[in-house]
Amino acid sequence: MNIMKFKNFKILTALLGFVFVTNSCDDGLAELNINPAASQIMTYDAQLLNVQLNTSGSFHQNSRGLLTQAAAFIQHTASEKTEEQFPGGKYYEFNNITDAVWITEYPGVVKQIVDLVDRTSENPEDVNYNAIARIVKVLIFHRLTDEYGDVPYTEAGKGVIDENVLPVYDTQQSIYAHMLSELEYAASALTTSQPSYEGSDNYYGGDLIKWKKFAYSLMLRLGMRMSEVDQNAAGTWVGKALAGGVFTSNLDNTVSKHDATYGNGTSRAYQSNSFYRMSATLVDFLRDSNDPRIDMYGTVRGAGGPPKGMPNDVNASTLPDPLETYSALRDEFTQLDSPMIYISYAEVLLMQAEAAIRGWGPGDPATLYNQAVHAGINQWIIYGIDVPDATTIDAYLAGHPYDAANGLEMIANEYWVTTYMNWYETWSNWRRTGFPALTPVVYSGGSNISGIIPTRFSYPDEEYSLNPENINAAVSRLKSGEKDDFNSTVWWDVSQTN
Repeated sequence: MNIMKFKNFKILTALLGFVFVTNSCDDGLAELNINPAASQIMTYDAQLLNVQLNTSGSFHQNSRGLLTQAAAFIQHTASEKTEEQFPGGKYYEFNNITDAVWITEYPGVVKQIVDLVDRTSENPEDVNYNAIARIVKVLIFHRLTDEYGDVPYTEAGKGVIDENVLPVYDTQQSIYAHMLSELEYAASALTTSQPSYEGSDNYYGGDLIKWKKFAYSLMLRLGMRMSEVDQNAAGTWVGKALAGGVFTSNLDNTVSKHDATYGNGTSRAYQSNSFYRMSATLVDFLRDSNDPRIDMYGTVRGAGGPPKGMPNDVNASTLPDPLETYSALRDEFTQLDSPMIYISYAEVLLMQAEAAIRGWGPGDPATLYNQAVHAGINQWIIYGIDVPDATTIDAYLAGHPYDAANGLEMIANEYWVTTYMNWYETWSNWRRTGFPALTPVVYSGGSNISGIIPTRFSYPDEEYSLNPENINAAVSRLKSGEKDDFNSTVWWDVSQTN
């Protein structure tokens, strides 16, 4: 197939304007109005960019799934707003909130990426287009299955291709097995002898070496995610990932870039609902350890003054101090053109440190941990944030040295800090490890108080009427005694997180 190459990101995003209008509506349902066959007239390049930007750029999904729930669950954000406006922080479960990721991803990027994988699988010369599409597909489903558990996977997004509008829910265990195999295939299939995406590739500009590192780094994350449920498989895949070659610097980070026209969905959500503040849990954690990121992550805007986190259990009537005295997210994180980090070198180093402790990979855990702290602080340069020099970071580490006796906890705690802004990942790794040891919120303003930090998104209500046989089969596979709600757990979550 003769593929047109688009080399200018801004020109291409302008050409794709009609696609992103569908994600601008707060109800999140406009994607359903897209002609399902429209992707057939898009070039591979245009379709990949569409998927990449919509994966990080959906207002509805980032507002309700990321800011209102995931960030609040793991106590990076807090708010004095009511349970209807900030349900995640107060453990209120509203289906029109928990379904946000599902109802934007499935009719949007899932449909597009499945179509792109299908279209690029026909001709041998399209091998790079296909391999990269498969990696992005794993990135998308990795998030979906970690949030919901068993989800439509093998039959998802094929309403046009196979005329299947009632997809089965695959088990999370089988989804993980297939995603790992897909990454293994894609990494080995990438070749400089065939054409690929170029300027239209929002992550790496068509750099196949970086795509290969991304595939193996994502494999490392998926392998590590299974650490508590299948150690043999986890160790095998972690070993494959490290042997294949993972990130070696912050230049390898998987970053979604944005412009002010079709901006970062988290930023658009934050600007529309700027009542989020840094949680007292996070601010106190950073202050107690003299972590230099306390000023890098937030600022007291109106009143000025030292960093101050908001309690997690308050509403407007119980807020101890005026709203303007609490730290908000720094402006650099909330601009329309702010980037989004999906997976970073710092995360990879922390996973390598954990792998070394578990005997799944080489290296000295202390050295890898120290390198991770340096990388995790320096990664924020891409936001235009001034970062401390190496001497300052070394002094911080000297005051809080790696302790082998508590190695796994220290690594998990650092992961919790490092994945700031990528709160889906923060939530997932916390559920896997149980660190840091968060105290569940007890909110006295309502009745939905379980004392348990949410561990899963419940399925959309509409699935029970649209696809009853398959969703009921998935619900029947939940662990003994669990219901389709906040307090049920996904397959790999066997740790006692509460």
